[in-house]
Amino acid sequence: MKNKLLKILLPFFPENNELKKHWWHKLIKIITIVVTATSIYTVLWMITLFFFLPKSWMDSPLYPPIYHASYLLAYIPMNITSLLSHFPIYGILFHSMLPVPIIGPVAFILILIVVIYLTPSLMYKLSIYLYNNFHFKKVRIIFFSVLLILSLFVFQIWKYQNLISTGSVVADQHCLKVNPLVIARKNNYIDSIKVLQASGSAEEYWAENNKYLDNSKKYIVAEKAWLAAQKTYMDSQDFKTYIPSYIQEAARYQYESREAEMRSTSGVVELFENYKNMDSEKQKALSDTIMEETNKSNKANDKYNKMYDDHQGQMGFKDYFTIVPQSTCPEENFNIPNVNEFLNPQAPANTNGFNS
Repeated sequence: MKNKLLKILLPFFPENNELKKHWWHKLIKIITIVVTATSIYTVLWMITLFFFLPKSWMDSPLYPPIYHASYLLAYIPMNITSLLSHFPIYGILFHSMLPVPIIGPVAFILILIVVIYLTPSLMYKLSIYLYNNFHFKKVRIIFFSVLLILSLFVFQIWKYQNLISTGSVVADQHCLKVNPLVIARKNNYIDSIKVLQASGSAEEYWAENNKYLDNSKKYIVAEKAWLAAQKTYMDSQDFKTYIPSYIQEAARYQYESREAEMRSTSGVVELFENYKNMDSEKQKALSDTIMEETNKSNKANDKYNKMYDDHQGQMGFKDYFTIVPQSTCPEENFNIPNVNEFLNPQAPANTNGFNS
């Protein structure tokens, strides 16, 4: 009975008298028993929870304390699996198994078994094999070749993950610090145009227009700081080396779009603040510059969107082993108003109705 139990708890585990003498072998044996025992428990726990536990029991007031107490032994396997679920390769395995009859409903459990129950023992057996046969030249060549390839791959994944994490932080900074100002100034612009459309007074128009100018100035400062951080990120050697070319191109389009939009807004602010002191030719030149930068921003943004659509869902091999951090930016910061219907480049000179 004891041998059968050990066979279940120690699959593929090498047992011999020589190894039993080493303390590290005993330690690894204990760890393996703990991992496999909790994994088996977790599998049975999940099967019971999802397939056999009556729904009426879940509504009982005794269910929460019993659930939390029974979860303790499943804590380690469940958390390891939860960590793995952040990697795309885990999701692909899970979704590919779902349509398979019989296997589908327990796909999560089967992956749990493979990853936590079998893999550690198999890796340990391989390590013991190498330990016993390392004196062979072929084994050494294969071992060091695999080790070199694996080391290079891990190094690239590490670099790539650092870039993804840094890029996520930079993207969140734009969403958290710049987007609210973009939303505010566009709303101010729309409100000022609505005053004109409603034949409001000059005081009402300029009150809204002054809000627009104030938020535009704040936006320009914030956008300049973000563009500097984004340029540093894009110009880094790691970015040029490890980031796929199409993502580099998309990042460049996004940068050009936001830079042109900032320049356009800077021109609008200058035009409004110095309108009375400008001659008509300078006003016309500045207006043309504003429209040129706006068109440049729109074209770059269109290229960015096309690049995104063309490569949506496309994943490189390294993407299967990396985690994209969850954005900390609230959903409302992505709701940027559409001002296209309010744009009126031919607006009368006394209203200065330029784009936002």
